[in-house]
Amino acid sequence: LLAETSISGNFGVGVSAVERSALLVVETTIGENTSDGLSINTSSASIRQSTITGNTGHGISMANQSVLSLVGSTLSQNTSDGLHVETSIGSVRGNAFTDNAGFGIYVGSASLIAGYDNTFSGNGTDTSENVPVELSEPR
Repeated sequence: LLAETSISGNFGVGVSAVERSALLVVETTIGENTSDGLSINTSSASIRQSTITGNTGHGISMANQSVLSLVGSTLSQNTSDGLHVETSIGSVRGNAFTDNAGFGIYVGSASLIAGYDNTFSGNGTDTSENVPVELSEPR
């Protein structure tokens, strides 16, 4: 559990969830790390009302059959994608993806993402081709 804290300035990934671990992040800022802000690999994470910003890599990177629930959070000003999903699934609801240099959300072909009421602005490209248009529509 990471609640009401700040994780920043690491020389590498800010937070890693690996090898079937589970992570709950609530009202936390993860930023200014020299790699991804949050890396999820073969694990699950639930992120609520948090800010992931200014990381040199992706804001959140997930791979290898990981699961993500992302609600009411802001992913902004990351050097690569705000959310990068490879061979994983996620639910994203009510988030803001702004000013990321890459995609706001990138979803690989072997992944699935669902959700609603997300906003996108100022990203290199807001969404990749595998992101359903429903993500930016109201519920």
